[in-house]
Amino acid sequence: YDWPGVLDFFGRHAVDGIETVENDTYSRNIFINGAAARIHVSPHPRKDALRLKLQTQEVAQLMPLVARIRAQFDLDAQPEDIGAQLSADKALSPLVQQWPGIRSPVVSSIFECAVRAILGQQISIGAARNLCAKIVQACDHRADLDGESLLLFPRPEQIASLPDACLPMPGSRRETLRTVCRFFYESSVDASENPTALIENLAGLRGIGPWTIEILRMRGLGEPDAFPLTDLGLLKSLDPLAALKARDFKRRVDIWKPWRSYAANLLWRNLCHDDS
Repeated sequence: YDWPGVLDFFGRHAVDGIETVENDTYSRNIFINGAAARIHVSPHPRKDALRLKLQTQEVAQLMPLVARIRAQFDLDAQPEDIGAQLSADKALSPLVQQWPGIRSPVVSSIFECAVRAILGQQISIGAARNLCAKIVQACDHRADLDGESLLLFPRPEQIASLPDACLPMPGSRRETLRTVCRFFYESSVDASENPTALIENLAGLRGIGPWTIEILRMRGLGEPDAFPLTDLGLLKSLDPLAALKARDFKRRVDIWKPWRSYAANLLWRNLCHDDS
């Protein structure tokens, strides 16, 4: 299990006020069944496992919450099968060996993933994270947990109703964000029951292109074979390894099926490693 890579992902995307990465531990505030909860995830010191510390008053939601966190940390991946498939590509093989047990982390909810993806269109991870933090603070969605008021990720209607000054981005992207937020609080489609229909409906909205849809499939639904072909970072990472031309990118990517999400995570990991 590539814990350093997973922790680095959450650290790079952590939104101030609701998430922290400190002392080899990921912590965040979440909202479940109308109540606040807080999770802390870290490596177990004596076992090949992750350790979860959970603060919640919703004991009845314990198992669904644990399942949600397992998905967030991609604990049901098949690292041997993934590694064998991706190692067949000479360009990826060294990366598989350098970071064995690569995982494809998932955002806490499909709605949160949609917001983050829209905010991240054509800007850096850091800029998107800071913008997301400003929106979280502006909405100030809170709930009590053991006498403490926890800041939580906003509800769709809260973001949709923010004034323009709280959404400093191009007007077209601002409207896309509001449209998607309205979709989530008006739609009757349940992501857990019919994820395909949800993605199809989102794909029909103005401002939601192929890159955003693939990010939603990967980071929102945890699909193992999603790949945002137009992501410049992926091409930048692979090009020095394979001397690849942009026109040949899709053909090269197809040989990584059915684990393209993991190939993308390897390439992003390589790009972050080179930039650090």
